Amino acid sequence: MKKKVNKIIKKISFSSTQIEGEGKEEARKIMRAMEFIKKGKADKLSPEELILTLHKIVMEGEEEKNPGQYRTVQVFIGGSSHVPPRPQFLHYYMEEIYEAMEEIKNKRGKHVLPLIAELHKNFVVIHPFVDGNGRVGRVLINWATWRCLKKFCLIRNEDRAGYIKALDEEDIEGLTKLIKKGLM
Repeated sequence: MKKKVNKIIKKISFSSTQIEGEGKEEARKIMRAMEFIKKGKADKLSPEELILTLHKIVMEGEEEKNPGQYRTVQVFIGGSSHVPPRPQFLHYYMEEIYEAMEEIKNKRGKHVLPLIAELHKNFVVIHPFVDGNGRVGRVLINWATWRCLKKFCLIRNEDRAGYIKALDEEDIEGLTKLIKKGLM
């Protein structure tokens, strides 16, 4: 079982970085974040501490991108007309993310998948970091699916267009289907 889970983590890590055109080093960082979740270390942290820790792991070695710190500048999402909230309002929006995480962490079963999709969509829309939002958002999906279902979720590279479209259109049903399809 342990070998199977480790193979799944490796597959998810490389697929997650392919979605954004990232390389092997980024995949290794995602693998470390997934191992952190699998080993139960995430369970010991508050939602805010968890998000900041996952970002720190995923962005390790990229000090100019402030690993483990929320952004203090306005950001824009390439190819999207959506403008994330200004940095002075981040904590207000992130409170909703923390509340959603608290709600999700005590649920079991596939009925939680729409809540996970909503959490992911909201996280990406808020875009709390200078960089790494998509990667951390996909690791959060895996935190939730591991916590609730003891499964990980692989958003496959061939589903990239549908994933991006669902995010752009804030299509929770579409995201839910992709998460369900990706359960391993």
